[in-house]
Amino acid sequence: MKKILLATGIFYPDVGGPAIHARHIADEIVKHGGRVRVITYGGAFPVGTVLLPYPVTRIPLSLWAPLRWALYALAALKDSLWAEVIYAFDLSAAGVPAACAATLTGKKFFIRIGGDPLWERVVEHGKRFLSLDEYYAHGYYLTDRPFLFRLIRWVLSRTDYVITYAQMLADLYTKYFNVPPEHIHIIPNPFPAVPSGTKTLTDAPLTLYAGRFVKYKNLPFVLRVFRRIHTAHPASRLMLVGSGPEFTSVKEYATTLALGDALQILPAVPHEQLREFQARASLALAPALTEFSPNFALEALATGTPILISRGNGLTVQLPEECLFDPSKEDELYERWNALLDPVVYAKVVQEVIASIPHYTWTEVEAAHAVLLGL
Repeated sequence: MKKILLATGIFYPDVGGPAIHARHIADEIVKHGGRVRVITYGGAFPVGTVLLPYPVTRIPLSLWAPLRWALYALAALKDSLWAEVIYAFDLSAAGVPAACAATLTGKKFFIRIGGDPLWERVVEHGKRFLSLDEYYAHGYYLTDRPFLFRLIRWVLSRTDYVITYAQMLADLYTKYFNVPPEHIHIIPNPFPAVPSGTKTLTDAPLTLYAGRFVKYKNLPFVLRVFRRIHTAHPASRLMLVGSGPEFTSVKEYATTLALGDALQILPAVPHEQLREFQARASLALAPALTEFSPNFALEALATGTPILISRGNGLTVQLPEECLFDPSKEDELYERWNALLDPVVYAKVVQEVIASIPHYTWTEVEAAHAVLLGL
């Protein structure tokens, strides 16, 4: 009976790629007769959430950061003595303690890469404001956070397998972090479903963003463009959902734009409620300086909802040109957004989006992990 420890920064009922992936893989381990334990950050499960058939250790986010990290590391070390395989779902908050535990206990160590914490942190803190490709091409990764760069490179050197979903990330870690190509497994992100119907543009079309409120997500840029969209299309609406260090500043900036009820900015909601918002939305929005493969985008596409997304993203789907924009050019986003609020253009793009969606499901992701984990 295989015993596997999953170390993740977020987990159900949190919304986000690592949380959703970790839960699917935990459920798959149980389905194959294995045993699983999960370590994550966060408070107790809210009332009404699903009870899970495996233990989840949650380190409170309210704790002083060094204490929080120390408790996570101790929990990882303790459970690594029990586990045969340690599988981490990020490179820093979970990956570092998981790599330390795997090194001390000699257990197999897998890690799934969903993004790049070095670039994300530098841009998030306002030191740079440029795409991932530009950041590495200029060599800033060697000078901005040299300790973090070396730490990530050490974590990756301890892995038996690096799992990612896109060639862009496989290339990044091979080129700049010296990960041997044979250690990298690409398991594409799944589409939760194939659209069961064709959406039509409503009289009051809603555009939805859900994700972290951080600088590189480019949300003030979105608000400025939406002010122009709302002038051209007074019935249009925008909803931003999520949490993060920029949540308050984005709300404060929004008040200066006088958009009234056309704009809603909501804190993070349970995944079930987010899916209700997605079902109502006419458009989804992924405006970050670099978009990897946000689970929110995949879920939107799975409902047949066109998504406006930054160019150079890591999606494994070829979207029509009408959906792509340069995240540094307000006029380009305005042109794309404005065009998609034309019912004729919208109907055309919906058909192209549905036709482009690959039939790669959670069943296939889970089966690929079952083979990798030896279940």
